[in-house]
Amino acid sequence: MNKFDLNIEKILENWEICHALREIIANALDEQVLSNTENIKIFKDSNEIWHIRDYGRGINIENFTQNESIEKKGKDGIIGKFGIGLKDALATLNRNGVEVKIKSKYGNFSIGYSQKTGFEQISTLHIYFDQDYDEAFIGTEFILSNISESDMQKAKSMFTFFNKETVLENTIYGDVLKKQSEIANIYINGVKAAEEENFLFSYNITNLSNSIRKALNRERNNVGRAAYSDRIKSILLSCNSWEVANELTVDLSNFSYGKKHDELNWIDVQEHAAKILSKIEPVVFVTSNEIERATDLVEQAKDSGHKIVVIPEVLKERVTDVSTTKTQIVSQQQIQTNPEIVKQLKQEGNDVIIVPDEIKERAKDIESKSSGKVQVFSNYVNQRMENYQFKFVEKDKLEKEESQNYIKSLEILKIINQHSTNTIRDDDIFISETMQKDKITFLPCNALHDSEKNRIILKRSILSDRETLISNLLHEAAHMYSNEPDSTRGFEMELTRLIGILGEYIAQNNKKPFFLFR
Repeated sequence: MNKFDLNIEKILENWEICHALREIIANALDEQVLSNTENIKIFKDSNEIWHIRDYGRGINIENFTQNESIEKKGKDGIIGKFGIGLKDALATLNRNGVEVKIKSKYGNFSIGYSQKTGFEQISTLHIYFDQDYDEAFIGTEFILSNISESDMQKAKSMFTFFNKETVLENTIYGDVLKKQSEIANIYINGVKAAEEENFLFSYNITNLSNSIRKALNRERNNVGRAAYSDRIKSILLSCNSWEVANELTVDLSNFSYGKKHDELNWIDVQEHAAKILSKIEPVVFVTSNEIERATDLVEQAKDSGHKIVVIPEVLKERVTDVSTTKTQIVSQQQIQTNPEIVKQLKQEGNDVIIVPDEIKERAKDIESKSSGKVQVFSNYVNQRMENYQFKFVEKDKLEKEESQNYIKSLEILKIINQHSTNTIRDDDIFISETMQKDKITFLPCNALHDSEKNRIILKRSILSDRETLISNLLHEAAHMYSNEPDSTRGFEMELTRLIGILGEYIAQNNKKPFFLFR
């Protein structure tokens, strides 16, 4: 009987029997992939002894001497990497009183303590082995005594292979899995690495990032979210299925109710869901601040058939003016007609969502009415203003006080026109009973400059207050003279110029400086 020192310097005291079994099962599953052989078997015999059996190439003494498996390194779908995983498993089993025997065509192996070579006072864990070759034996079999049913079930529950997880979609980065309970499982190459209490889905990450590789420490327990969050985002953004897309849009719709899952905390996923929802629903995205400031407009949007979805300010800034043309909705019927359509659209740089035929029909109608952008509240308000119907009033129908104040305001324009290249005439000014709402405050305007038609529109109610009338007329005149919007340097400079013109006029006519305001 030969022996080999496992050279384990540090025992993983926090490992339980189930963690050791996990490593043995992982190695068996890896061998199944590497050797393309039949499924592994885990069973308990009539003597209550557990067996873990693969049908690969068979373990040999070199497998215990190597700290890293070269053939596993970089291989897709492989769970393990380091030989120390098996050593830790054997040490843990020995510490918990589990008898271990290993059989392959290369011989029989067992574990036990023996004096360390050159250090007779020190005993370390060794592999005992013979070299009785049995060419007829296929694979590797671990034979384990003193293992409870509970420990084995805990170990098996760490694998997608045994959990019978329902795969919703496969992507190049990994799989989206349907949650089996309130707790979501995070698997890495089929082995559970973490649990999440507030995730929408479970996941199996198969394309490992550098951060995940670094986080897969010797213990392989409780890998932190920071290591795998980017990969999960990539998985979600790569999905094409309606099952996943619909769940994301529903979760985004529940944002304001505090029912969203943690994936919807990621801005990239929020934007992705917003684009999809914009394609399949007549939706208007609003912030809580906009609801507070423009409750009536929000209610009007809802009454007109729009779905109101409350989103955070940061998402509003992200999706304002964002096009949805690269988010393509494809029906099952389209795929039947052209099986290559999804591949073609993705090659053109599109995000593709495969939807039921009825959803596609609805999307056609929505797309024909939309501007091809994510419909945030400000866009909705702008479109509503473009279609706004004013209720104009003929100037000869004004009340006496209204007419007198209006005529006085025209005298101010005459003074300003003398110092301006442009001229604002009476015909350029319109009076309306009703008025649009301001795009920023969402309050009714007193006046506005219609740049498309190059006109000023005054709300009739301000004609009864000369100060309000003149201040609003000067403001809109500055817009019309400068053709600049609010909060721009050009507009501010023009408004300052107009004030200067009036100030100079009053100073030069000091005998009757306030005739305009009597």
